[in-house]
Amino acid sequence: MDKNWAGIAVVSVVFAVVAFYLNPTKVHERASQFNDKLKVAQSLLNHTHEFNKPELIQVTDHVYTAIGFGLANSALIVGPRGAVVVDAMESIPAGRDVRTEFEKVAPGVPISAIIYTHNHADHTLGARAFAEEGTEVWAHATTIMYLDRILSQTGEITYRRGMRQFGVYLNKEEGFVNSGIGPHLRFDPSGAVAGLIYPTHVFEGDRKTISVAGVELELIHCPGETNDQIAVWYPAQRVLFAADNFYRAFPNIYAIRGTPSRDAMLWVRSLDRMIELGADHLVLGHTRPLSGRDVIRASLTLYRDAIQFVHDQTLRHMNKGVYLDDIIEKVRLPAHLEEYDWLQPFYGTVEWAVRAVFTHYLGWFSGDPVQLRPLTPAQRAQRMADLVGGVDALESAAMKAFAKADECTDVNEEQQALQWALELFSAARRLKDTKAVKEAYVRVLRRLGALQPSATGRNYYLTSAKEAAGDLTLSTERQKSSVHHVRAMSHILVLMSGRLDPEKAGVETLTSLLFVFPDTNERVRLTVRNGVCIVKDVESSTELNLEEDDIVVSVDAKVFKEIIANERSAATAYASGALKVLRGTILAFKAFLDWFDRA
Repeated sequence: MDKNWAGIAVVSVVFAVVAFYLNPTKVHERASQFNDKLKVAQSLLNHTHEFNKPELIQVTDHVYTAIGFGLANSALIVGPRGAVVVDAMESIPAGRDVRTEFEKVAPGVPISAIIYTHNHADHTLGARAFAEEGTEVWAHATTIMYLDRILSQTGEITYRRGMRQFGVYLNKEEGFVNSGIGPHLRFDPSGAVAGLIYPTHVFEGDRKTISVAGVELELIHCPGETNDQIAVWYPAQRVLFAADNFYRAFPNIYAIRGTPSRDAMLWVRSLDRMIELGADHLVLGHTRPLSGRDVIRASLTLYRDAIQFVHDQTLRHMNKGVYLDDIIEKVRLPAHLEEYDWLQPFYGTVEWAVRAVFTHYLGWFSGDPVQLRPLTPAQRAQRMADLVGGVDALESAAMKAFAKADECTDVNEEQQALQWALELFSAARRLKDTKAVKEAYVRVLRRLGALQPSATGRNYYLTSAKEAAGDLTLSTERQKSSVHHVRAMSHILVLMSGRLDPEKAGVETLTSLLFVFPDTNERVRLTVRNGVCIVKDVESSTELNLEEDDIVVSVDAKVFKEIIANERSAATAYASGALKVLRGTILAFKAFLDWFDRA
């Protein structure tokens, strides 16, 4: 092969390392093999009526909220000189549907501002459906940091788990009911984060009063479900926009898609701050609004007390030395809280909240010495098989445990029987994954999902069953358009540190690669040493010294992003000179990046 064309070919391979994170999700589906009729908790089925009909609700003369158009709500404040949108849905299609409804009550009224109550995708990714020329976008200052983490190092796994949690790839025939706090997540893989607009106006600290569209609003920092959460207070009409700190379901102190620790007591204090305002109307980020000062105060009080109860009782048993799994058995809400409509486990659950509080304070180790050096799942499976007389005996025990669930008349007993069957089948699959074992494993997952009052738990079980059956494959690839919204190139390249294969690189290797991005005046150095990759911004105001690094590559950030997003050929960029190797060789560049996992 011609030497130049060989170089071009390897550059094409190079960008697969980074593009791994950024391409559209590849979802492979086929008709489910397991469309058996599933149970549904009646309470969860009834909960669907909370948001199953898309509608625009008038809260006051000038405030409206759109419910049922997607996972989240979007609210409209109509002022004398424009309108303000509070939260912008999860995708451009969802945003457009809501915008159409807003136009019916405020025809021709310009959108003066969009307020993000927090960084979550279902509140931000539809912004371009609302924005016009000159539209301000407001948020807390920390929201920008969280938006910059679109390409976080855990983004791939939390993305896949999020698809399971929200049941994005389930249909009604496969058991989908709702997403707990909304009818469904209107995920748009083709548009991905194309609807995101970065905040143009931010505030720091606890409060900020703004005047926009002829309306005075107070933005109040209220960390809870997220640390950047803000409530919006409209004092003239005594309307409080509560964001995601209050909805008609038990709060998600921990989200099973995977989240950093959420501080339960920060959430409680934020609810106290909201109670003190004495709102006459409460507009929520999910589920329907509330009206009536006494009703709102009572509802918020019960909600905050439930969170504090779980927090305090978990702490109480922790300090007695009780292990985590045992604490879960002990902590139950008082009857009047457990029966309260707004605390039903459709989204979060008390059990998950207990785990979240415990790990927030003490981390992964419960204190039980048996957890210090546990057997691996494969080792445990082998010992279980040895205990019962071999792999076939283990499979037989699992089948008997599964059959035992059919004899249960109590839901809790059935849950325990199915859980034990799942653990046995999981062990058996590690040793001998026969067709019969796999099919039984899938059926157990589906049965467990059917018992869950939590929509997120139900969706996770059912999606996992679909994957285990081979009916669904969620790849680890991500939305390609998201790369254009990442401003600092180091935020893209830092992803590579978690992909380094130390065996390929060699633990004694010391090599550095400098990326130079002339159009953004950025330089980012990747140094591989001792089996780790260090990603660091480099001062760009000084003269470039080619002798400091083993390999130096120059490419405009715009070109680099286009290549990653498959909008431009790496070969074309190299051939045209848009991508240059200033020090080292193209083969050395390729060899360096071959140390990193691409899939």
